[in-house]
Parts: sequence; C-alpha cells; structure tokens
Amino acid sequence: MGYGASYCADKDMPVALICMGYGDGLPRALSNRGCAEFQGRQLPIIGRICMDYCLLDASNGPLKVGAHVNFWGETLPLSSVAELIDSIPYTLMTGVNPRVQRITIKPPALQESIKNGSQKR
Repeated sequence: MGYGASYCADKDMPVALICMGYGDGLPRALSNRGCAEFQGRQLPIIGRICMDYCLLDASNGPLKVGAHVNFWGETLPLSSVAELIDSIPYTLMTGVNPRVQRITIKPPALQESIKNGSQKR
C-alpha cells in the first residue's frame, strides 16, 4: 500500500483513508512509523503519506465515513510525535498548512481568569 508499495499487509485488515497528507503538514517521516488517535485507540499509519491523504490500519477502529482522527493532541503528545521523527514540536506546528482548520482550546483555569478579567486577552 502507498507509493512504492512501502507497506504490505500480512493479513486481511480494514484500512481507513484519511484526508490529511504532507500537503496539509503531516510529515512524510511518519510514514509506516506514526499513528493517529481515534476514540482513545492508536491506529498505525501504513504506507507512505501522500500529498492529500494517508492510510491507517483500522483494525482497532471501527471508523465510519466522516470520523475525525488526531495525529497529535491529548493522547499523542506533540513532543512525542516530534521525537519519533527526530524533529521538534515547533517544526510540526509551523508546518501545518493554512487550509487546515485551527481550533484553540484554553485550559479551564485560563478561561476562568479571562472571564474574571484578571488576564489580558
């Protein structure tokens, strides 16, 4: 699977096609090494990451069309993902393409201090 058939399954398995690739900022170095998180489960990236998509071993799924996965976040720390590919978190974050939607979530303590006016916005 993937360019150059860099992954060959040794058994029948469900595969998820995810619309996130190196054109979006997902490093190609995660090909056949990284994983995505779905509902607390890690799904390995299989094959080479393409420009606009990647493939996941969905054996720990099941995923449905439209499901969201995370390539880093609460259960996959950015620092761990960066270390896996001999990089730094800053490089991963600045590599995310502007077409990828950003959602900023502030910690509850910071939200409360902003609400009370004790923190500059």
